[in-house]
Amino acid sequence: MREVAEFLAMLRGESYERFAEQTTANFARLFPLAHLQR
Repeated sequence: MREVAEFLAMLRGESYERFAEQTTANFARLFPLAHLQR
């Protein structure tokens, strides 16, 4: 899964870290009852 996220981040011209932060924030916003482990 990480390779896919790295590829998508590259296509968007973003760092992997920034892309991961954005997608995690989007998930938390869409599924507020989910418990995220970091």
